[in-house]
Amino acid sequence: MNKKNITIALTGLCNVDNPASGMAFIKCIKRSDIFNAKIIGLVYDNMEPGIYFKDLVDEVYLVPDPLKDKGSVYDRIKEIHIKEKIDVLFPHLDAEMKEYINNADRFAGIGIRSFMPTFEQFEERQKENLPEFGEEYGIRVPLSQTISNIEDFRDLKSGLDYPVVVKSKHYVTGVADNFDMAKALALRLEKSWGGPIIIQQYIKGDEFCIAALGDGHGNLMASVTLKKLFYNEKGKIWFAKAVKDKRLTDLAERIIRGTSWRGAMEIELILTPENEIFVYEINPRIPAWIYYAAELGQNIPEELVKLALDMPVTPMTDYLTDKIYVRFTNDMVIESDDFRKLEKDRYL
Repeated sequence: MNKKNITIALTGLCNVDNPASGMAFIKCIKRSDIFNAKIIGLVYDNMEPGIYFKDLVDEVYLVPDPLKDKGSVYDRIKEIHIKEKIDVLFPHLDAEMKEYINNADRFAGIGIRSFMPTFEQFEERQKENLPEFGEEYGIRVPLSQTISNIEDFRDLKSGLDYPVVVKSKHYVTGVADNFDMAKALALRLEKSWGGPIIIQQYIKGDEFCIAALGDGHGNLMASVTLKKLFYNEKGKIWFAKAVKDKRLTDLAERIIRGTSWRGAMEIELILTPENEIFVYEINPRIPAWIYYAAELGQNIPEELVKLALDMPVTPMTDYLTDKIYVRFTNDMVIESDDFRKLEKDRYL
């Protein structure tokens, strides 16, 4: 079978203790029987480790951070496109996605395809909107409160009590057992990411993640569920096991169907000892553990590329459960010139 030559540009090459999904996405595409992909890495600085995996990333370019340089992302991508002839573009960071979504039609106008949620889909699953999302689609979610003033922590709404989970729109920092701990965590988040801060009810139980893919017409095209066995203080998985639970697959299908979701999503949930399901987060992109799903038989990034290119896609309904997911750290030694090279590519 002759593979289709394509050029894929993507972000999310920071693969540290809070890994983005870009590197796992690339590994999935590299194992594809359909695509022969040239990978263009889009990074914010020269300290994203994925830059230096030269067997996975073919070219690297600096791009503006949408949170700091709004409005300049399209122009920079257009510059890169003139040189590289990008076929498909995939952002992998929640904080940047809105800018890429807003420019999706402009990208399409110069020949760059993508397959991302709509602006409305992206917004309605935001952490601060999750209670309304749950009510709209019949999903149980933890009680939560949006905080704009740090002192408001002293007046938690009825039903909320410590411990609580402290989050920003883009990042979770941890569990707080009292006001002073919550305030310290919130100040740290606010300094790094801005407001608002979301306080969420702490639910006891086993944690699960679902990687799901929607075709934009309400159809579930792929779904893999794993149970977290061990994770770090940031909630990032280090050991996990694939499971099959019809209730959780039905949950993913209900969300995809109800929202007519366009693209990939990660559903994070807790199953309590009483067998109650609480969805505590919905991420608008593939998870960083997605290579595990490909090893189990569902190469979701490959299907996502096919959707972006209007190629036929058949729903994937089965996967293996006899493999364990293990994440590990790795050491690299690189040439100083490689580290400095991106500085010469400054575009501002």
